[in-house]
Amino acid sequence: MPRHRGDKATPYADVRALDRGLSLIEALADNGWSSPASLSAATGIDRGTIYRLLATMVRCGYVVRRDEDGSHALSAKLKDIAAAIRADDRLAEIVSPLLAELVERIFWPSDFAILEAGRLKIVASSHHLTSMTFSRGLVGKHRPILQSALGKAVLSSMTQDELATALFAMRSAEPGIIGEDEAIERAIAETRAAGYASSDGLFDPKISGIALPVMADRRVVGAINVVFFRTAITIEQAAALYLEPLRQVVATVERRLAETSA
Repeated sequence: MPRHRGDKATPYADVRALDRGLSLIEALADNGWSSPASLSAATGIDRGTIYRLLATMVRCGYVVRRDEDGSHALSAKLKDIAAAIRADDRLAEIVSPLLAELVERIFWPSDFAILEAGRLKIVASSHHLTSMTFSRGLVGKHRPILQSALGKAVLSSMTQDELATALFAMRSAEPGIIGEDEAIERAIAETRAAGYASSDGLFDPKISGIALPVMADRRVVGAINVVFFRTAITIEQAAALYLEPLRQVVATVERRLAETSA
């Protein structure tokens, strides 16, 4: 029978010691400096096992022991591990299941992209979940900023200071953008006027897309699109059909980002 931790089922049996160790880490994170007795009460793990787990974690550097009273707390090593989790990994973890839900509703695929070192990188995608696609392995790939709805959505949501910094990085990463000031200004103005970004065969003559920015703490962190075949539907038709579902996904992402940073 599948075993469960949290809400996810797995066909594999739990590693009981690991499960208990993670419960102990969670209890230490919640309570700070704690005695073995209080950790036993908080986790439901017998005190003998608590002592063995704590001794192992101290030896491995994940927990520290206070000699005065024998209390324990998480060490800086765990903080370093948490800090090493990349921001785009966190974003992808939040966005990916929502893109999967969206493709079930509208059938066309979506991507989530961020601006990284002046380049637009896709960090989550639902192309692999539908047959209505032209490409599947898109995660980690880059897209030209001015030829994609994703790029226009990101640029159009920046302040002037943010835009100036982004353009400097973009011109270093994509020298072809140098001298495109008028095209950039026009793309931003058109996107802001429409209320959404679009690309009609600019990157691929067979493909069009619409996109919206994702904001966190009043700063743009990326954008989500819906892409479709040009022969199947126009930009205007796609906006009428899919813009509201796309807005709902973006709103959910922004809410969850706010919750994780609270």
